[in-house]
Amino acid sequence: MASERKVSFIELIYEDGYAKGLAMEEKTYVEEMYDQGYAEGVAVARAGRTAKLILKLMDGRDLGPTEEQRQRVTSSRDSVLLALWPRRSMSASAAAEVFAD
Repeated sequence: MASERKVSFIELIYEDGYAKGLAMEEKTYVEEMYDQGYAEGVAVARAGRTAKLILKLMDGRDLGPTEEQRQRVTSSRDSVLLALWPRRSMSASAAAEVFAD
């Protein structure tokens, strides 16, 4: 009688994924550009929502951001600053503290 090896669930999942990966065709240039554009669009939309949140938070705390500071927030695509400014807005006593370097 031949020895049969038991296959684990993880091995089955891996083999299925491997087979599907081999069967996939490469993306065309147009598909790659679409994916890149989609990702950038999502990032811009996320930054816009974050900017609105920051300004609402600042307004709600009566920090009184200037028009220049509002423009800085709404035009920023810097994920580090967009994560920093809301945290600073929660404890700042003036808008200048939010944007201090």
